[in-house]
Amino acid sequence: MSESSVILAENALFESTTSEPAVKAASPAVAVQNTTAKPAKAAQPKKRPPRPSREEIIRQQANPSTRLVGRQKTLKLPLQYKSNIMHEYIQMNQSKMLDAYERLAALLRLVSTAPDLHAHVKYWISKNVEIADAQLTELATQRQLILEQVGDIAVPQIVVPESYKTEFEASHPIANTMVATLQKVDAELDECEKLYLSNLIDDLEYRQLFNQATGVIRGMVDRIFKATTPGKRQDGGRFNPAQLAAWLREGNKMIFADIPQNQAHLVQEMLHA
Repeated sequence: MSESSVILAENALFESTTSEPAVKAASPAVAVQNTTAKPAKAAQPKKRPPRPSREEIIRQQANPSTRLVGRQKTLKLPLQYKSNIMHEYIQMNQSKMLDAYERLAALLRLVSTAPDLHAHVKYWISKNVEIADAQLTELATQRQLILEQVGDIAVPQIVVPESYKTEFEASHPIANTMVATLQKVDAELDECEKLYLSNLIDDLEYRQLFNQATGVIRGMVDRIFKATTPGKRQDGGRFNPAQLAAWLREGNKMIFADIPQNQAHLVQEMLHA
C-alpha cells in the first residue's frame, strides 16, 4: 500500500472512532501498515571525490592542447628547458598556462573586425610581457651581483634530464609569446642554478630564487585570468569570449591587477584610463 493510501486509511479510522460509541478494530491491512511504516531517512551528504595525487596531476598536465584540436588548424609548440625550477613549475601548471593564452586567442579572433579593440588587446598583451621582462631583469641583476662578489667560478659538469621538455598545441600564434617568455625565464634560471650547484648560494637562497622566478610566470598568467574575468559566465560556466568581446565593445578596458609596485609605472596610463 502506498503512503497516500495509508494516510487515507488513517483518516477514515480517526473519523470512525469519533462518530461511533464503540471502537472498531482496525483492519489487518491498516494495522500492518501502521506498525511497519518507517520514518524517511535523512539525506546523506554527498561525498567529495578524492583529490588527485601529484602523479595524477602531472600526468593530466603533460603536453596540453587546445580544445579546438580537430576542429581547426593548430600549432605544435615544443619547449625544451634546462632548469629544475622550470621543470617543477611546468609539471603542475602547463595546462593552466595554455588555457590563459587560449582565452587571449579567442578574444583576438572575435575583435579582429574592430581594429581599435584589437589594438587595445594587443597592447595589453605587450604590457603584460613587459612586466614579466622587468621582473626577469631584476633576477638577472641579483645574479650578476653574486658573480661580481665571487669572481670567476668553476662550474661542475651538469647533466640535464632528457625529460625536461613538453609540447603545447595551441589555436593561435599568440601562444608563441608564452613560449618565448618561458624560454627567457628558463635561460636565466639555468644560470642561477649554476650558482647553486657550484655551492655559491645555499638552499635558503635557492628557495627564494624559486619563489621569485615562478612568480614571474605565475604573475603573467594570473593577470590574464583576472583581465578576462568579465568573460566568465555568471552561472559558473566556462569562459565565454563572446561575452568578454561584448563587454569591451561597451567601452570597457582590460585591466591590470596585482602588479608589483616597482613595475606599476609600466602600465600607468592603463591604470588611470
